[in-house]
Amino acid sequence: MRLSLVISIFLTLLLSGNVPVMALTLTQAQAQPVQTVNFTKANSFQLSGGSIVVSYSNTSISGVPVLNYRDNNTNLNFSGQEISIQETELGQLITVTLEAVPDLRTVTFTIILPLVNLSTRSETVRIKVPGITTTTRTTIAGPGAGPEKTYSTVNLGGTAKFVVF
Repeated sequence: MRLSLVISIFLTLLLSGNVPVMALTLTQAQAQPVQTVNFTKANSFQLSGGSIVVSYSNTSISGVPVLNYRDNNTNLNFSGQEISIQETELGQLITVTLEAVPDLRTVTFTIILPLVNLSTRSETVRIKVPGITTTTRTTIAGPGAGPEKTYSTVNLGGTAKFVVF
């Protein structure tokens, strides 16, 4: 009762603009216990959108990440160092090189994966993420007029889960 009266007076004064902002400290007896939840991080993703199908696991039986990319014209498998993984504010950028033609172009594909928390190891969560195909012009003569990179995006949907390898 007494604490609620103090808080009520404080809020009244604060809202009237007559009191500087300050923090109230609760005693140990007033603090509520915090229940901790242990989440499992998803490590396997099955995604598709448009004509693109992607399967990605951040680990495998050999201990390295693996990614399979398939579209109407291509079916490629990548593992280990062939997969670039960058931690960013957007999430993990998972990038593979689909094509490298000297003195013409390099084509990469990137998915942006958020951290996915699972409440149990057997849970499967539906996710939607962007996929970006980047074409970089390459030439021995150096950059020409116009953009050096062009982008194509696709919305990928699918599942994230935890798999024991």
